[in-house]
Amino acid sequence: MTEEVLSFFASCPQALPIYEELERAVRTIEPQTSIRVKRTQIGFFCGCGFAFASRLRVGGAQRREPWLTLTLALGRPLTEAEVSTEPYPGRWTNHLLLLSPKDIGPELRALLKEAADFAAFRAQRGKG
Repeated sequence: MTEEVLSFFASCPQALPIYEELERAVRTIEPQTSIRVKRTQIGFFCGCGFAFASRLRVGGAQRREPWLTLTLALGRPLTEAEVSTEPYPGRWTNHLLLLSPKDIGPELRALLKEAADFAAFRAQRGKG
């Protein structure tokens, strides 16, 4: 774990295990993923950004700790997302709430793979 990631979770260390499982899943799905830690989010990139972990509160529900918001860039909206928006035609931003490392199961891994493939396609077409 890098110092940047540890610093990102300094205000909520109990969410770190969720992130660690997310990063393991991403690295398994797309080993060439680069990770960029910013002040408000941690982005996963393979050509273009495809997944972003944050502490962004989306939707109206109260959250119990720990939690993490996972944002996936996909070519479609997700019915299971807390919020889905279409910032560009054919590109959807889907915000999912993760409450436990166990939330990162086969279904979410399939969505991560779909997002990574969509990012690679966008990068190939020059639509980063």
